[in-house]
Amino acid sequence: MYPTSAAFKEAVRTSHVAVIKAEVWDGTTKVLTLEPIDGQVEIDARRNVRRTCSVTVIAPDPTQELDRPGSTYGALAVEYATYADLAAAAPTYGALYGTVDDAVTVEVDAGIVPENAFSALAPYGNELRLWRGIRVERETAPNYADLAADYATYADLAAAYNTYGELQQGITEATVDELVPLGVFLITDVDVTAGPQGAQVTVVGSDRSLRISRARWYEPYTVTTGTVTETAIQTLLEDRWDDVEVDFTTTGDTVNRAVFGLETDNDPWKDAQKLAQASGAELYFDGDGIARLIPVRDYDEATPDAVYLENDEAMVLSLTRRLTSERTYNGVIAQGEGSESSATFRGAAWDEDPDSPTYRYGKFGEVPMFYSSPLLRSDDMALKAAESILEKKKGVVETVDWTQIVDPSLDVGDVVQVVNADAKVDRLMVLDRLTIPLAAAGTMQAVARTIRSLAGSGFEVEDE
Repeated sequence: MYPTSAAFKEAVRTSHVAVIKAEVWDGTTKVLTLEPIDGQVEIDARRNVRRTCSVTVIAPDPTQELDRPGSTYGALAVEYATYADLAAAAPTYGALYGTVDDAVTVEVDAGIVPENAFSALAPYGNELRLWRGIRVERETAPNYADLAADYATYADLAAAYNTYGELQQGITEATVDELVPLGVFLITDVDVTAGPQGAQVTVVGSDRSLRISRARWYEPYTVTTGTVTETAIQTLLEDRWDDVEVDFTTTGDTVNRAVFGLETDNDPWKDAQKLAQASGAELYFDGDGIARLIPVRDYDEATPDAVYLENDEAMVLSLTRRLTSERTYNGVIAQGEGSESSATFRGAAWDEDPDSPTYRYGKFGEVPMFYSSPLLRSDDMALKAAESILEKKKGVVETVDWTQIVDPSLDVGDVVQVVNADAKVDRLMVLDRLTIPLAAAGTMQAVARTIRSLAGSGFEVEDE
């Protein structure tokens, strides 16, 4: 769950102003700001590419004229070389604001519609960055002293406030837009639809794992025996993309010798994920576009990150409960055969909870799935892999889908408690998929699997 303020957590459950932000970046340079009218971000823990998006915008009329403050920080830097020069022209901030806030007329840049392969929205390397958040009340409005702590240079300040008008508004307003990053997406497809109201542009993207996946091996890539797991994964990712950002946990494991890229149909991202799985970890790109390596969460003693009760601040709007035995397993057998020896390594994990409907020795019976990988170089690694896979399979005997008021701070892997008397639901569940709308009035869809029933379990949650 993305960390947010107490004001955010309170506002998300009541009537609030939703804020959507979308930008197009060329490497480290922002080249375009978009105003989405529709679209969504889908986050799915069960897919190799965890985050995907679709964003729809309307291209502006290129002849439209707007009024905006004329002087930017860049212009002031040219006009006034020092603070003494600036003070001579405008001794107070009020005088400065009056001086620079002259309105000028400019033409709107119609660059939203791509003209060629080098346009901002052409699907040949540029990225789309998305945020959704809430306008929340500040406890106190910031002053200029606060700015000194937040922005070390004028360049930093200019990135946040383009004009003095915006700066003054930012200082005097009692609200702030608290944003949650939804992802950094490589643009893959762009559809332009022309109609009576002008051009409508729909942009589709996938998270940065696609950069790794696309950079296929064109010659064998070898991971040597004894390499620390997180080092092996980071080196592999950097080999495929120099600019990758990572934040990895320490696994305490080393890897077996592996050679990737021997087949023409290869995928370096899947190879990196196999290295992670062999150590009982998962690898993905987060909302900030950073590659994360974390241990698979143990849900046996999990407590909820969010609670959805049936009360005056109910978040869930509609709910569907589904019970199924299809693709339901209560055990995982993982094994690996060393590529440098004849040894075979094995680990087994089972649902050993007598209160579980898929208890190993219950009426469901023993229903194992099998996983094998040459990367498992010891019985301990095989056991870790089996346990991590089982954690992802637990609860598929019952899934619950629901529509709710948007809370963009939620993420897949989070644990939620949902109560619905009509569907006989009082469950602790793990989120597997989220669909977050980019239309302010949209609703969010969630798919979760049950960890355990809470009815009569003694688990208590305060009514928020």
